[in-house]
Amino acid sequence: MPGDVVVQHEAQLADAVLTNADPARSHLVRADLRRIQAAGAHFDDTYLTGAEMEDADLKRASLVRASLPGAILRGADLRQAGLRDADFTGADLTGADLTGAKNLSTAGFDGAVLKDTRGLPA
Repeated sequence: MPGDVVVQHEAQLADAVLTNADPARSHLVRADLRRIQAAGAHFDDTYLTGAEMEDADLKRASLVRASLPGAILRGADLRQAGLRDADFTGADLTGADLTGAKNLSTAGFDGAVLKDTRGLPA
């Protein structure tokens, strides 16, 4: 039902097509979301603690207030994603592309790995 909170530990969603999906307010702890196609999806208020999102397509996705501590986003495409108040504490964003991401200045990157990340302010 819309508005319900979904709690899932270690969900196996690698290579899933979630384009324009709305998993907002879900708790996907240590989920395998590698290579997901989630352009335009709504992850607002979603907990993605320790999620594996390597090479995920999150173009234009909304991650408003999303919690991604310790998430692995190596090579993720976050171009034009909405990142208002997103928490990337300790996340690995090596090689991720944040070009044109919205509200980037409000997102938290404490302890995040940002090697070769594109689109961050200098």
